[in-house]
Amino acid sequence: MAGGAVLAATALYGPGPAQAQSDAPTQTLVELGQGVYRTQNNRHYGLLIDTDEGMIVFDSINRGFAEWLNGEIARRFNKPVRYVVYSHNHADHISGGQAFNGHDPLYVSHTLARDSMERMQVDTQLPSLTFDESFTIELGSRQVDLRYHGPNDGRGSISLMVPDQGVLSVVDWV
Repeated sequence: MAGGAVLAATALYGPGPAQAQSDAPTQTLVELGQGVYRTQNNRHYGLLIDTDEGMIVFDSINRGFAEWLNGEIARRFNKPVRYVVYSHNHADHISGGQAFNGHDPLYVSHTLARDSMERMQVDTQLPSLTFDESFTIELGSRQVDLRYHGPNDGRGSISLMVPDQGVLSVVDWV
């Protein structure tokens, strides 16, 4: 990508080396750019975005990981989670979002994703805010752009862009 942009691709297949040696989940935070972290739970990835007014979580993945991430946010950042953004409707990326309820965040997804999540009764906090084409989060001095690009692998699949760091994340795209 031009301009030193980072693409945070989030779909990998097959067990990683750590999984082959242990049943313990691999859970990490890796900084991709200033205040933008790739989250990992085994072969599933998301993002955590730090702003001066709180945190933005992109995909909660599952209850165990969301609880771990909530603990890491408290320990490392000591800031509230202001937004939890769901990338699409697949349960293996959006389950466990209720782990962040104590922060009273806004839960965000595309309208199609929310409709599907409700029908499927996914074990998560349903989005309180939905959009159809695009939505911009402005939190502190940071901007995060969410966009729907049309049908993809999951219903309501969106991209997330952090323009000031040149980070673009898409999940399960074909």
